[in-house]
Amino acid sequence: MKYKRAATDAADAPAAERLADAHATLARTIARSGASTLTAQARAARTAAALEATAPSWAKPWWLDRQLRPTHAAFVPVGELGVVENVTGRTWTVLATASSGPMATVDPAGAVHPSGASWSLDWAIGAEDRWHCAASEPTVRQRLVSLAPVVETVCKVPSGEAIARAYAVAAGGAGGHAVVFEIENESPVPFVALFAIRPAHPLGVGSVSSIRYEHPHVIVDERPVLLLDKPAARWSVADAPGDALIDAITGGAVDGAFQPVSSALGLATATFLVPVPHRTSVRVLLYPDVTRRDRPERIAVLAGAGQVARGWEAHTASAARIELPDRRISDGYVAALRSISAACAGGFPVPFGRESDWRVADEAAVMRALASVGLRELVAPILRQRCDELELDSWFRREPASIERNLAVFDAVAAYWNATHDHALVDDVLGVVVKAAHWVERARARQGARIAAPTARAASRSLAVLASALRSCGQPDAADDLQSFAARFVLDLDRDIDVEDKPEVDVDVDAERAADATARPMAIETPRGFDTMATMRAACTDLTDGDVFAFERIEWILRAGGATSRWPTYVHPRLLTGSAGAGDDPSVSAAFVALARALVVDDSRPGVLRLLPSVPPTWYGQSLDVHDLPTSAGSLSFALRWHGARPALLWELTTRADEAPIDVTITAPGLDQAWSTDAHQGEALLATPHAGEPVTLVEHPDADHVPMTTLEPRIRREQALDRPVVSGELADAPLVEPGDSFG
Repeated sequence: MKYKRAATDAADAPAAERLADAHATLARTIARSGASTLTAQARAARTAAALEATAPSWAKPWWLDRQLRPTHAAFVPVGELGVVENVTGRTWTVLATASSGPMATVDPAGAVHPSGASWSLDWAIGAEDRWHCAASEPTVRQRLVSLAPVVETVCKVPSGEAIARAYAVAAGGAGGHAVVFEIENESPVPFVALFAIRPAHPLGVGSVSSIRYEHPHVIVDERPVLLLDKPAARWSVADAPGDALIDAITGGAVDGAFQPVSSALGLATATFLVPVPHRTSVRVLLYPDVTRRDRPERIAVLAGAGQVARGWEAHTASAARIELPDRRISDGYVAALRSISAACAGGFPVPFGRESDWRVADEAAVMRALASVGLRELVAPILRQRCDELELDSWFRREPASIERNLAVFDAVAAYWNATHDHALVDDVLGVVVKAAHWVERARARQGARIAAPTARAASRSLAVLASALRSCGQPDAADDLQSFAARFVLDLDRDIDVEDKPEVDVDVDAERAADATARPMAIETPRGFDTMATMRAACTDLTDGDVFAFERIEWILRAGGATSRWPTYVHPRLLTGSAGAGDDPSVSAAFVALARALVVDDSRPGVLRLLPSVPPTWYGQSLDVHDLPTSAGSLSFALRWHGARPALLWELTTRADEAPIDVTITAPGLDQAWSTDAHQGEALLATPHAGEPVTLVEHPDADHVPMTTLEPRIRREQALDRPVVSGELADAPLVEPGDSFG
């Protein structure tokens, strides 16, 4: 690739003035509240001004390079408004430890952006043929290690591969938690790894005012944010309109003493070149929370990517196990759980990219999803913290008071109660919940008919569940109040809806759906792009209704999640990359967890558990397993096997030790609409589903039945264990040691 340097006096006065104004605003905001508080308009103006003040060859972030390239499908003309906003590449993966919360993001080209920073660490490889810049290489691909927040970005070189690996660790000592960024040489010949500090991030051009190198520390804006494990053999620096990366890959890197660089406009860049022999690696540690006085030291024993991935596996081991015939859904479910767990750590800060519109309902949706699959230990502390903050105008006051806002809180607490029957938590949040319920009742009395029917139904349902929880916890008076509030919502709904008697008409639902299939949108479209959460919720509704169109939506959802199963808030219609909001949105990952759960059970109707409400013909003949899934009736496990063309269902519903068994009817409408049972445990051979559909057996059981030990509840399986459980695949590997993400 040829690069042409622009003359240093190429920047015209108006562009320079705009950049100076934008930089002044940027500097003031960062100094006062951090880079994450910048408004979208300020970021967009800063980006446009920086592009005018730099050379055309100035290396751009992954998304900006594509968005400004006329020949690329992501091209967006800049126009005359003087702003450039990321509307085609809001896609990234969040890195975190189990205690720190989000520490960095990794874009699809492997560049790392530390949380709260206005710069990123980019990379390139000097191979035997040429320089390979990950941001513009067409062969770059990305993957997760064991579905954990451990990201590998792979770049092809002539003799093999270069792997850039990023993950977070609990380093301890000065600087706190760290992000490990290592480049491994998976080729038989040496190459040069280039680390570049750039004033850019996933949402626009940022700011770097100064860079110094005092080995092993790289000091950016007076903070020692980087620690190199090997000395840089060569380096380059530049200020706008120049670019240190372009200098380095065109032969301008030098050795000797490092010359600090500063920029009045915040466009300083620097590169550090380190030789990497074949089959070895080089590491850099990033410290997002380091202060100016800190000087982090090298970590004697640093956890590897495999150890950290196993740590995340242990961290989410209590979640229900869902193993479906479509492995992509099962893997997406596990990856989403670990993504949410990373987002929730450290008190659940507002996700990067959602600062302006992160609502109580979004956070409550995450709590509901985690509780519904058994991760109670992650949910309870956050619910307690948020309810404690009510008087401090925090969680509940994040948005204007409304019935919908308080209902989101009720839903989160109700979902947690249904999954756990945790009396201690209900006792802790009792005062806040009852206070919010009385506010909702007053609002209902004022608004009356103006309350939408779906809101009224949701209010009645949530308040009824909370009333049951309060009654179980020995609070009959509060329970009676909430039960009466729930009943009044129903009365208002019945009074305001005029139901006419109409003759029953026989309707062929399947034929009607087939005729309408071509007209139905695959994804829910909005002016900002396709709404991923709304699309997932639409798929859940389809599943509940027994509509196999849900699986066409799921195909689209899986494509939108990409190789790392990370879903943006909104997706570009053509590119399926993020177009608005967060690039790794925990509320959308929570919607995918809810979707995976909806595939295997529907417990929304009192006294009924509907297993597999909708099953596509492509799953016929294939095994399916669900273990330890919390439901309103207890912990559910079941398996699906096949005997010829007939499905064999095995199930076990375990009630809580301190509660009497609940009367419940179990059905499997997606397989056999005529079958039902009241037994909490058993096995049944169901009717052949859809006689017209061929059934190809993928697994042939040797016996006439599958032993029920395959469904043994976790509580019994773990009683005999006196050590942590590790994955069978990695059972011989050492357990997680202090110093990794879980130290």
